[in-house]
Amino acid sequence: MTVSQDNGGNAQCSDEYTQQVMVYPNPICDASTVRQCEGSPITLAENGVGNTEWLWWSNNSNIVFADETAQTTTATGASDGDIIYVTVKNQYGCEKTCEVKADLYPCTTPETAFAVRTMPEGEDNLDAVVDDKTLDVYSSCFRNDGFKRWGWTNFISESQKGGDDVVFSLYAAAGRCDLSKGLKAGTVTLKYDSEGNVKVTYEVFDGYLLSEAHVYIGCEPYPKTRKGEYTVAPGQFPYNGNIPEGFSDSTWSTSTLQRVSGDIYFIAHAVVNVVDIEDPEFQYISGISSDPVELFADPNILIDGDCFVNTDGWGKIDGEKVSFKAYPVPFENEVNISYKFEYETDVNINVYDTKGALIRTVDNTSYIKGTVGTTKIDLSRTDNQMYFVRLTTSKGTLVKKIISSSNLSRE
Repeated sequence: MTVSQDNGGNAQCSDEYTQQVMVYPNPICDASTVRQCEGSPITLAENGVGNTEWLWWSNNSNIVFADETAQTTTATGASDGDIIYVTVKNQYGCEKTCEVKADLYPCTTPETAFAVRTMPEGEDNLDAVVDDKTLDVYSSCFRNDGFKRWGWTNFISESQKGGDDVVFSLYAAAGRCDLSKGLKAGTVTLKYDSEGNVKVTYEVFDGYLLSEAHVYIGCEPYPKTRKGEYTVAPGQFPYNGNIPEGFSDSTWSTSTLQRVSGDIYFIAHAVVNVVDIEDPEFQYISGISSDPVELFADPNILIDGDCFVNTDGWGKIDGEKVSFKAYPVPFENEVNISYKFEYETDVNINVYDTKGALIRTVDNTSYIKGTVGTTKIDLSRTDNQMYFVRLTTSKGTLVKKIISSSNLSRE
């Protein structure tokens, strides 16, 4: 650039000089992201060449950047379509701002799921609910007991204590307890060891994730609210899975429940997410853990050692604390029936074989409220292996299955 100075036409006072002016280039700003699952951190990159400073920002105050001054970063809290900006500077200090739109899609569909005892049935080997109440392990739909919700309470006999793990199917979206409508999303395994420790483990299949878990274990088929009413609402279960925010790994376990004895009932609820990932090889899903994690409950509720419960339905003696025990199990020739009730009543005991025929009957008309009554029954002259003991009081009926060891040995 040349500049001339005119000093009123006086040629003796004129001069010329040259000034060079530098015009620096503006930076190239090129922001990008990838299509990802809703709830996942968004991957953000600025791809301009020669830039030296970056500042990521948004008008959505819910969006949080892992490092707002990095060239490549991640952001959480965004919704599909949110605009995210980045302001860049080059080596000359020139600035430019560009934008990118969050591209998110719902890659998981949450479904309610419950554990249920199943076995293959028919030519197609499709799962069927094991609901035979004469078995040591069976399931019963909530709707059988008047609840409007679907799901299953599961009975586990004390005979399973110290035996093999008890495996249940985890069925999702099985409205009205209809397995044909549902999705088999995994398994739930209950371990009842010889020391009276009980632990529950969820395992979901590929294509599913677990985001909630609630477990009930108790002497009655259903937990109760603080008002003493039976409930199947998972939020009322004593075990509420302490799962981190986001989706979990595919394997979860409860902490160990201790000092368990007798027959127990068990309900396992879950929310499983059906995964539909467009590009699974490169897709990140929030919160997945690489290691199994325990579901801790607070408090860890203990089952009383005298947990002896009705195996033929529930609610037959509403609102009363009862104890009903048959021992030894299995028995050889004689079986002892002990019971305790907090109300005045006569006690009638009937023993039936598996065909429903009455084998023995005993009455106790002198039972005293709050005491432990014991009745000894001689079954040495009977031929069956399995029996049902029906105990009737003034307020209801309880039923327990017993097994003869002598008949077992003869077979």
